[in-house]
Amino acid sequence: MNTEKIKKRIAKCIVRGGTDLNLSGCDLVEFPAYLFEAIDTTKIVYLELHDNQLEKLPENLAQFSNLKSLDASENKFSTFPMPILALKKLQTLYIYSNQIPEIPSEIEELSALRDLFIGDNDLQTLPAAIGKLSHLKSLNLAHNEKFEKLPLEIKFLTRLENLDLDQKAIEANTDVLELLPKNITILTGSKTSRGF
Repeated sequence: MNTEKIKKRIAKCIVRGGTDLNLSGCDLVEFPAYLFEAIDTTKIVYLELHDNQLEKLPENLAQFSNLKSLDASENKFSTFPMPILALKKLQTLYIYSNQIPEIPSEIEELSALRDLFIGDNDLQTLPAAIGKLSHLKSLNLAHNEKFEKLPLEIKFLTRLENLDLDQKAIEANTDVLELLPKNITILTGSKTSRGF
């Protein structure tokens, strides 16, 4: 862990008004606990943790109570980090390029979520609860090589505008894809993980 780099980024965050905190590429193997005392976590709106070695997130992550965007991609998560579910104002979640085999049904607790980037993991399917994310506009599932089946409940995502799947997953889910809004853009394994 590059402690000096982290301290500089925390200081920069405080100087800039404290709404954006970028800890990406800091070689973190665990979330820095002292961060909860070093800054006012309720002011943080954007938290970037990508390109680290994190295997879990702290249970008190809910202290980032106004967080709207979290980038936890390119880490070492082998399960979905459950503390994320406490972030009730979260609108954008990047959690691609990990080794996550499943998304928990509790994902429905992220009711404000608009953009979900979970490509390049080990997903085989999504829980039916994904259909309860009524604000979801973008869903990136590309590069999940084992992905097989979309749940029928995806049809309840009436605001969905962009869906990114690999060609194999598109072919295996034509029946479900027909249930989606007609104006949806379906991308085939987009290489750009941060947007459609």
